[in-house]
Amino acid sequence: MIRFLRREDGLVTLEFALVAPLLAVLLAGMLSFGWIYGISSSLQRLSADAARASLVGANQSERLALAAAAVSTGVASFPLVRPAKLTAQVAAVTAPMAGVRVTLTYDMTGSQVSGMTRLWGWTGTSITRGAYVAW
Repeated sequence: MIRFLRREDGLVTLEFALVAPLLAVLLAGMLSFGWIYGISSSLQRLSADAARASLVGANQSERLALAAAAVSTGVASFPLVRPAKLTAQVAAVTAPMAGVRVTLTYDMTGSQVSGMTRLWGWTGTSITRGAYVAW
């Protein structure tokens, strides 16, 4: 019996079995956070690019059309963003200065990371980012 208790065969396997679930949860959390951060960063850049694209318009209606077109054509250059889940709002703003505001909302329901985000407490169903430029 004493010889059995002193044996260390299989100790590494036991230690791995104790640590592996923690490492898997940590990896899943990092992947889901990175995915959401990537989508958020893409939305911010896309909204800023669309707002800047509106500056070349001659009047307000042309500026709004240019911003909307920039969103619809620019979304193809962001691989994490699915166009079907993206909602864009382009609006003219009068106060404090005349300009255009581009607001993008991305629906996260049913995405690759929707199940993993519960691991670190994010319960959101959408990501919203926006940009404003005065003319």
